[in-house]
Amino acid sequence: VVGWEDLPLNISRETMQDSALLRRISQVLSARLLKWWNEQARADPAAYGGFYAEFAKFLKEGACTDFARQREIVKLLRFESSTAPAGSLVGLDEYIGRMAPEQGDKIYYLVTSSRAAAEASAYMEVFKSKGHEVLWCYQEIDDFVFQNAGTYEGKTLVSAAAADLTLADGAGAAGALGKDETKALGKWMVAGPLSERVSEVMASARLVDSPAVINEAGGQSASMRRFMMMVDQSRTGSLPLQKLEINPAHPIIKKLAAMRTADEPLATLVTQQLFDNALIGAGMLDDARPMLGRLNELLDRSLGAGAAQPGGAQPAGGEEATVGTS
Repeated sequence: VVGWEDLPLNISRETMQDSALLRRISQVLSARLLKWWNEQARADPAAYGGFYAEFAKFLKEGACTDFARQREIVKLLRFESSTAPAGSLVGLDEYIGRMAPEQGDKIYYLVTSSRAAAEASAYMEVFKSKGHEVLWCYQEIDDFVFQNAGTYEGKTLVSAAAADLTLADGAGAAGALGKDETKALGKWMVAGPLSERVSEVMASARLVDSPAVINEAGGQSASMRRFMMMVDQSRTGSLPLQKLEINPAHPIIKKLAAMRTADEPLATLVTQQLFDNALIGAGMLDDARPMLGRLNELLDRSLGAGAAQPGGAQPAGGEEATVGTS
């Protein structure tokens, strides 16, 4: 309840809503509320966590619409973190307070479906290698919030999926394909199996355990795409051409480079599946059903390759063979 001596009560509601006095009251109340919430967040983080769990979506909406108070609202946002225990929420001020000098002026975040998905994400490999903290966000609007804010306290807000980071010298490079081999494989992918799906295939300098990943730099992020489709149901679900990063040191990529000349049909199937896997990792694959036929064919080729022996010989171990996993 707000008491205000000069509040004009003898005018219509429409006129009152246009009143400069009402706008002033709104500004004063908003500023006081934001200041009070910030004080409460510092004084009693547990109690603020309960409040945030219920009203986070309204704060995020405010961060996207109230540009005059955007900084104060963003200060109140909380997220899980790659360096904090599960369930612990971290604010941007706390994140900045423990940034390593070599991280520069960038705050990294990753929008994904869950903590488990974030931990397993290919985008996290370079951050684990460098020891950089990443904020983990689980709602589609989070990417919209960060892109709208752009910066916070002089730091640029950057999606981990579009981060321009490289592994330390020599990390993950043992036994990797040479530059010429990698370039040739990329050209073959663009001209052949992925001609209608990618604009570029490049060697990745940020992957350790994953064979490939979608590079979102310069394009619309997966979470932003889903958010816009949710807002506007008439939007088409078709994907624009993507940029694919491949890991020259990964066994799949090295075998694929040799397979494209020895067995091009199989190499084509593997390449298409590799790209779909990367789309799944990026959260960009809307419908996985079209890949089922390809997966069945790959399974058939895989089982067929292990079933037959040269010259019709039986597998070692007698008349019967046991099918297992390698």
